[in-house]
Amino acid sequence: MKPLLLGLSALLLMGSSALAEAVWSGEAIIKTVSTGCGTSWAVGDFGNSIFRPVIPDSSVNGTISRLVFAGNNTVISHEVTGAFSGDISYQGTAISPSGILTSYAPPAGIGNASVSPAAFTANTQTLRVRGVITRFGNIMGCNVSFDGVFVKKL
Repeated sequence: MKPLLLGLSALLLMGSSALAEAVWSGEAIIKTVSTGCGTSWAVGDFGNSIFRPVIPDSSVNGTISRLVFAGNNTVISHEVTGAFSGDISYQGTAISPSGILTSYAPPAGIGNASVSPAAFTANTQTLRVRGVITRFGNIMGCNVSFDGVFVKKL
């Protein structure tokens, strides 16, 4: 568990240049999986998650949104340029249980990405984040829909 926590912390710090960031933590659950996921991911799998979005009409978090998922002995980071909304491309990074770091950029990205409330600020206490992630965990053909609930970190 310690390697996962260290990996999660390292992924959050990668590329971060903002001094004061607004970050929410919570859990995300997998709602649907494609057959391409095999036995790696299943409906109902969940994990700790951290969400650091671009905040509308603010420069607090800069121009990159991050969604990090830690579950099934894997840490997966999704970086999105701009708002976490609609159909968007992402840069993925996965850390395997053996500590191997893999970066990838799936052509299909994240579909139907949404944050609610849509008009949130750096002081909003809770966020709900949803979407369909293609090539989840860098597994070709593995598409998952997820639903995450996040609370503002102080």
